Amino acid sequence: MRRKTYNDTMRKLNELMRDVCESFENAAYLDTAEIVGDQDGRFIEYMQVKKRLVKVRTSDGIHLTDAGAWLAIDVILRRIDGYLAFALEESEIAEQGKKLFARSGVMKVKILAPLREALPMAIPDIDMKISRFDIYGLGPDYTTFYAMNYARYELVMDNLSFGTWTVKVNSKNSEGKIIDIGRANIDVGPGKSAQVEVALVPGSGQGRLLMSMAWPAGLVGEPELTLTPLDPVTGQDARPIIAANGSEMRLPSGIYNFSATFVASSVPCSLLKPVLIMPGGITRLAFEIGSSDVLTAPAAPANLTITAVSDDSVNLVWVDGSINEQGFRLERRTPEGAWEGAADLEADVTQYTDTGLDFDTGYVYRLEAYNAYGSSAYSNLDFTTTDFIRRARE
Repeated sequence: MRRKTYNDTMRKLNELMRDVCESFENAAYLDTAEIVGDQDGRFIEYMQVKKRLVKVRTSDGIHLTDAGAWLAIDVILRRIDGYLAFALEESEIAEQGKKLFARSGVMKVKILAPLREALPMAIPDIDMKISRFDIYGLGPDYTTFYAMNYARYELVMDNLSFGTWTVKVNSKNSEGKIIDIGRANIDVGPGKSAQVEVALVPGSGQGRLLMSMAWPAGLVGEPELTLTPLDPVTGQDARPIIAANGSEMRLPSGIYNFSATFVASSVPCSLLKPVLIMPGGITRLAFEIGSSDVLTAPAAPANLTITAVSDDSVNLVWVDGSINEQGFRLERRTPEGAWEGAADLEADVTQYTDTGLDFDTGYVYRLEAYNAYGSSAYSNLDFTTTDFIRRARE
């Protein structure tokens, strides 16, 4: 037996049984520890049989597996045959063993890396580095297996009974704390190896989230924060949870996507980085919303004013009414003409000199702000004439 106290007790009982058997002429004693143990009769879980590693003890450390039982039966029947001329042919024993080992299936387990390793996110204040995997299997007739894998994402299990197996995986950090859990079912049968992929998700429980945020002065009102649970396997969102700036929340473990809306101005903002909540952990999320995070078309520029500065150029100034423009488009036309592009300007610019104009000609100007989500309304119109010298003499 695996446990030393049990094993020592059984060895004492075996010695008593050996002494009793030796007192009878036709009695024989056979210690299974000598059959399915090491060369000194000590407990082992696997042993080499015809150049194959065979599991001979169940995971409870006490009972024999089917393979271990058939090894013991083979030896027992050979001994009985020698003593009592038992009429079970050796070939039949061998055939039973062949059937058993022919039904030994192979399973390849692939553990998928957790989403946090591929997607940057805010993580809690605990050790999230995987040190090892504990892999458990439950198969037909309650047969089981257990393996410990030091941070390798693939392993092979063989000598498995045919049928449906449930595979469970726990990832642990260097302190032995469970970080992720995973589960999958797989059918094992004859032929090629069965392959199963196990996706890891955060362990079950609750953790805390502490968050605070700042935002540009152009956004008015308090933001409404939304945390949307994200299925780390399918990537599908679930029902969102409403929070408040500066709040502390206790949440079920998992991955959450974050978004913000400024209710007074109805300005949504882009999803910021995902948040990971782990059992017993504290995740801190502090950030500042920038103008590029705002997900609406910009507000219109205002107070456009034009002044002629020479016979072929004019100066334009305006008020930037937006915090999230990517740039401005300036347009002009003559009083009887069509609008045409005058210039594409960078964000936050509030003045421009338009040159190369016709002498003594009137021009009307307007401009709009734009970003990836659309264009603003146009500014007010303004008009001037390039007769700077004549007007200066007047």
